[in-house]
Amino acid sequence: MIFKILAVLIACNIYLPINDINTSQNAILSLAEWDIGYGSYKCYEDYRCITDTTSPQWQIQQEAWTDDNGLRRYEDRYCIALGSAFGTDIGDKYIIELETGEQFRCILADQKADCDTNVEHTADINGAVIEFIVDTPMLNESVKQMGDVSYIAGMKGNVKRIYKE
Repeated sequence: MIFKILAVLIACNIYLPINDINTSQNAILSLAEWDIGYGSYKCYEDYRCITDTTSPQWQIQQEAWTDDNGLRRYEDRYCIALGSAFGTDIGDKYIIELETGEQFRCILADQKADCDTNVEHTADINGAVIEFIVDTPMLNESVKQMGDVSYIAGMKGNVKRIYKE
């Protein structure tokens, strides 16, 4: 049975993250969703920090735009970075659900380095699960002062679940 499941995963090009905690449960959740329950702090990086002109990250930013809140968007999705536990393929699409019930669509536009995340590679040392790609001069003053995108309406609260589309 396990070999049939592995064959389907390989045929569908699905990769399961391997980390230091409860690998079997993580493998089950990794097919479609992850339950989080933390990550109320949402950090950001300016899109100008993406400087490798040969990278897919750079390419996404060439087609992205800045919304009224200073957040970078690709089509109708927020540009974000996640830890490698959630996937490493730039351009993958996700839905983020907050504990408030708010949901928003995202695209993996950059990758958090494993050395900058916890042992599970899900959050940085400050507990930020999501790192938004932004146009810093366009951010409101509260976000810049606090260093937290949660100060934008609709972004407050813990990350409840991440769905990979």
